[in-house]
Amino acid sequence: MKIGTSAPWALALVLFPSAWAAPGVFAVRQYGAVGDGRTLDTAAFNAAIAACSAAGGGQVLVAPGRYLTGTIRLKSNITLQVEAGAEIVGTPDLTQYQSFAPPKDTPMGAGSRDWHRALVLGVDVENVTIAGHGIIDGNKVFDAHGEEHMRGPHGILFGNARDIVLRDITIRDAGNYAILLELTSGVEIRGIKVTGDGTACISAAGRTIPAAT
Repeated sequence: MKIGTSAPWALALVLFPSAWAAPGVFAVRQYGAVGDGRTLDTAAFNAAIAACSAAGGGQVLVAPGRYLTGTIRLKSNITLQVEAGAEIVGTPDLTQYQSFAPPKDTPMGAGSRDWHRALVLGVDVENVTIAGHGIIDGNKVFDAHGEEHMRGPHGILFGNARDIVLRDITIRDAGNYAILLELTSGVEIRGIKVTGDGTACISAAGRTIPAAT
């Protein structure tokens, strides 16, 4: 392919061949994600997810790079595809995280809402997949005001969700649980690797029915 000034998009294709999305695929780089490990890419991720959802669903593609973000809000009928070489990295800024609000008449709703913060968050969603051979890195984001004076955001949290698939990704250095499922049913978990600091476990609360582990 010949690259000239008349086709600046071609350079992006060469440098990031998977960043240019096919129909039905919404690449986070097309929505402004930089992936340099310094620029906050939260808005770009959430814009790609919103566009995917508005189109009726599809794949949100995370090409290789190191993406610094706060909470990524998932929507129904999407696949978050984190490719090998891609890392979603939690920002140390705790104000950039959002949370699930469980019903107050449940045991989960009795404590602080901050307990339910997460780097990747799916609330009131269905038919969601997180897949690929990339990494979700909690970045050891702890909170001195959290439970035990340390617990920060979870790596992945689904609340009041159903029909969820988690496959092949690595979750590293979560500030709290690697995966927390609250009032969530129909969950398939395969090939997940949990490493580093944080609580290396999958926690389920409420009416959770794992389909496979």
